[in-house]
Parts: sequence; C-alpha cells; structure tokens
Amino acid sequence: MRQYYYAEDNQQIGPISFEELKTKNISPDTLVWFEGLGDWTRAGDINELAELFPTAQETSTPPPPPPPPRPDVGATTNAPQYRSQQQRYRPSSAERPKNWLVESILVTIFCCLPLGIVAIINASKVDSKVSAGDLEGAGEASREAGKWVKITFWVGLAINVLVLFYYVAMFSVAMSSF
Repeated sequence: MRQYYYAEDNQQIGPISFEELKTKNISPDTLVWFEGLGDWTRAGDINELAELFPTAQETSTPPPPPPPPRPDVGATTNAPQYRSQQQRYRPSSAERPKNWLVESILVTIFCCLPLGIVAIINASKVDSKVSAGDLEGAGEASREAGKWVKITFWVGLAINVLVLFYYVAMFSVAMSSF
C-alpha cells in the first residue's frame, strides 16, 4: 500500500494512505511526494491523484518551486525532507568562513582596545551574514576581521615593547643616580 506525504504550511505531513489523503483539504497546487516519485510534485500533476480534483483547472502561472531538501532532519523513511522558510540557512563547516571572534576579544583585552573593537565588530558581522545566506559578504567580513586582529596584535605588541623599553630606560636612569 502506497504511503503519501504532503506539504501544509511549510510542514511535511505523512505518511498517510490514499484514503486518508482523500479526507485532507489538498488542492491541485499542494506539494505531494511518495516513494518512487523523484521530487515533491504538485498534486494536480499526478495522474493517480486526479480523482481528488474533479473540477481542477490549469492555472496560467506555474506553481512556486518545491522547498529545498532538508538534510538536517533524520527521518526514518526515504521521503525527501525540506526546511521551513523561517529556518535560517546553515552552511556546512567547509563553506562557512572563520569568524575571528575569539581572537578579536583576546587582542582587544591584551593588546590594543580601540583597534580590537574594530576587529570585534567585523567578526560579529560574519555570523549574521552567514545566517542571512550572504556567504560572499560573510567572507569579506571574515577577511576584514582577520586583518584587524593581526593589525591589533602587532600594534599592541609594538606598544608593549616600547613601554618595556621606556621602563628599562627609566630604571637605568634611576639606578645611575644612586
């Protein structure tokens, strides 16, 4: 007996039998899937579901594309999974740029506060751009954050070395006067 799945309010419903499917309020534009069907398809385009829509008429505009597959949900069936439009895009770690946030915080604390703040601001932009699906913008923010982390580190190191030389010189002057 064939098991059907259909999409309602961006949620996958199923598996259900054909008899149960008859009782559901689906339209010809409802996305449907069953084992053996390659991808989510409009119910009106599936011949075996034609009896559900005796007065179905073709529309002049094509339906929107089916939702993308949802690999993050572990289902026990072979049904394609898809993501709700309200969920954020989460790229794999291979395509996700480094955000430099930890390094930015550390150089701000230990090296140079003003430049470190610039690094933190750029580092915080990385995750928000990834969440918005803007991988190119996230990559640019990552490069900027990395640049400011390195600048802050070297400027902070130079300042600390200069301060150390100053204290050594002052100590030498103070010791020579005794």
